[in-house]
Amino acid sequence: MITNADFLNNKDFKVIVNTGLNKFPMQQTAEMLFRGDRLDSIVGGWMLAESSKLKGLMLSSKKGRRILNRIRGIDNARLIKSSITAEICAQLARIFQRSKRFYFLGNLLWSLAFGLVDRLACRCIRNSSALTHLIYHCRSGFGHHSIKLSKSLGVPVVVEHTIAHQNFLSQIEKSSGMRKLTEERLLKRVSADCEMADLILVPSTWVRDTFPIHLLSKIMVLAPPIDSNFVKTTELMLSDKRERRGVVFIGACSYRKNIDFVEKVIQLLPRDIRVTIVGSWDPNCLHIRKSLLNRENISLISSLPHEQIARLLVDSAVLFFPSRAEGRARVVDEAIYAECEVFCTFAAAGLSDDFVNLLDDKSERQVVKEIVNSCKNPGSNAKKKKKAKRKLVSDDTNYQLRLYMAYQEAITKI
Repeated sequence: MITNADFLNNKDFKVIVNTGLNKFPMQQTAEMLFRGDRLDSIVGGWMLAESSKLKGLMLSSKKGRRILNRIRGIDNARLIKSSITAEICAQLARIFQRSKRFYFLGNLLWSLAFGLVDRLACRCIRNSSALTHLIYHCRSGFGHHSIKLSKSLGVPVVVEHTIAHQNFLSQIEKSSGMRKLTEERLLKRVSADCEMADLILVPSTWVRDTFPIHLLSKIMVLAPPIDSNFVKTTELMLSDKRERRGVVFIGACSYRKNIDFVEKVIQLLPRDIRVTIVGSWDPNCLHIRKSLLNRENISLISSLPHEQIARLLVDSAVLFFPSRAEGRARVVDEAIYAECEVFCTFAAAGLSDDFVNLLDDKSERQVVKEIVNSCKNPGSNAKKKKKAKRKLVSDDTNYQLRLYMAYQEAITKI
């Protein structure tokens, strides 16, 4: 059993990072730890396996190319532990979830994928040569058995939770009468991980306030930084001045992202305002997609490489993102960095709520009026946009220091 004193006396702590599947914010964390010689290993799906045999197959698909485009920074293959089987299960789950008939199979495959990543993390913890000065940092839902193992060995556990607490999600489902947003089995895994954690990292005060009172004492607000490649790409694009036009929505087209509200607002917009929607469609929202296809000023795109997302944000006048339970939307931060006018809910604004146009308690017609004004005057609020960007850069600069402080706090709790 590792003691608190052992940890505090050993300054060379190492971290196992469990990114889960198909998500990139913790990749940034792992890269930063690698540069500081603090990374023991990184666990996840095929997004980590840049040099794997599947690289050729990934390059043949739009999704695969987008994933490979986001990988860099960790050049020591020994530290990368990727579960290709888990990623395949996750990809099959997405295919099945496009059909109402086979939706339940998709949920079962998601559970299997979560479990496979968890099992791989257990192996990494057991085999770590840094067990006496190890920290386990994972995404909620992917930790379960690996968190139990860590606790039994006295390894501090930091869990990253990026959206509203599952109790809050359940309330949304009941109050709105919409279908279940999440599978019960997966929710239980997420809930159990948060209960067992020594410290929970959340990206905004809004997310923190959705948690039960008994968990508040072990929550720290710390948002992951923007992708460094996105920052470089956007800076180059901003130097090439173009006229900003139109409105963009980027994200999963689902009830949780408030796609029904998006449809109502878009239908009221003048037809001379171009609207671009980027994201995959939930099978329960396909009727909304069908209604939008009738408008010639609307473009629907399933996915785009990250560089093209940057180009789209730099060229657009408005990002419209009224998510119901986001936590802190990466696309909102990216839009702020691209100096795009942002219309979003308090839930999606994260720590940038002072610099965005909040949609909470506004009618469709109010929102339409404000969006039209922003599209007609894309250069307005330039000072506010610059100030928001400076704050974002400042927060990202302090991320490493605050993360190490979070690890220190987790250590003191064991």
